Amino acid sequence: MHDSHATSPPLAASAPVRSTGMREFFIPGGSIAKDAPNNLLDDLEIAHDCLGRSRAAGTWRRYLGPWRKARAYMTEKLKANGVAFTCDNIRSDQRILIACIANKYKLDDTLTGVDMMSAAVKWALKLNGVQLEVDFHLSAIRRVAQNERTCIVNKKAGLTATQVRSICDAWGTRRLPPYHRSNSSKSKRDLQRLMMAAAMGVGYLTLARFSDLATMVVGGIWWCDDGVQICLTVRKNNQTGSPEWVPIADSRRPNSVVSVLRRYVESLGYTIPEEGCIPDAADFLFRPVSQDNGRTHRHLQAPRLGDGSVMLKFSPSKDYAQFLRFFRFGLSSCCGVPKDQLKLYGTQSMRSGGNTLLWRKGIPAEIRREIGRWATPSVERGYLRIDIRERLNLVKELGV
Repeated sequence: MHDSHATSPPLAASAPVRSTGMREFFIPGGSIAKDAPNNLLDDLEIAHDCLGRSRAAGTWRRYLGPWRKARAYMTEKLKANGVAFTCDNIRSDQRILIACIANKYKLDDTLTGVDMMSAAVKWALKLNGVQLEVDFHLSAIRRVAQNERTCIVNKKAGLTATQVRSICDAWGTRRLPPYHRSNSSKSKRDLQRLMMAAAMGVGYLTLARFSDLATMVVGGIWWCDDGVQICLTVRKNNQTGSPEWVPIADSRRPNSVVSVLRRYVESLGYTIPEEGCIPDAADFLFRPVSQDNGRTHRHLQAPRLGDGSVMLKFSPSKDYAQFLRFFRFGLSSCCGVPKDQLKLYGTQSMRSGGNTLLWRKGIPAEIRREIGRWATPSVERGYLRIDIRERLNLVKELGV
């Protein structure tokens, strides 16, 4: 495999992008003042965007709904007391935050609801420069909700190597003509299936989330004889660091993940070099191919290549629902998964299934955490899907 640190060429950085959706988290009197001098305003916006990048774009999207409800509650309660919803009033009496989270617990005592509301409020205050003084009380409410959880959390099942091979064999065999607007609906369907086979294979072998796949670009693939290296521009656990090059070795199967990826990129109309990246190929790799233009959702997501100075724009992705639908359709049509069991699988199945495969191969936990960018052992263990048969075999080996 090619040494990415020594020879992979640096990719050109995109132009800086402001995250306009983050403005919804502002509180009057917060860290960015409307009447600040222009130069100070610019510096404060830069500082604000840096703080925004400390959380993943998908995390901010999940915070937005709970924050809107919290903001509405605190606004009405403060108004009833004759004061406005401003940072100064929140600083002067942070009991409003306790009341807000307690109200959420009263309406919805699930851990997820209380946890998301608490996190949304705390991070919105951080964005606005408000020092949190009641964190203990908020954590106590969260602990109560956790202790009173009434249902078991069902984690998504993990993909298996057999399922990935079946999908690549069923959907990744065709060499299609370059994609154009005039292509028939059948060609678009075949290309979409070829894309899904490549995406599921790449996601499985790189332990990628859907958000990782959504930011991959055609020019972010380093091609060589041994396989490929995929440039992951932004990851949940790597918001401000340099892009990562993740290798995928070619198994030399006729329908290996690398072979399917090659057919897919060629079907998009690109010529793949013997070694190196495709120059000036900034189109997203796994875009919805039902669209006519590869840049149709460029305004929603900005690829970050180079020095790490540009983050994803804060806008919800319109691709997730379509990707999940075809993801489950592939498991049903290619792997024979019954329709009543398809909801057991989600896009996180690629990440958990790939990590479980590494566990089965005897890869140490430290290396698995490095590959998947997990911060703690407990989080990494949450992505292992060890079935009953494997557990019984482990017990048998004890000889007790």
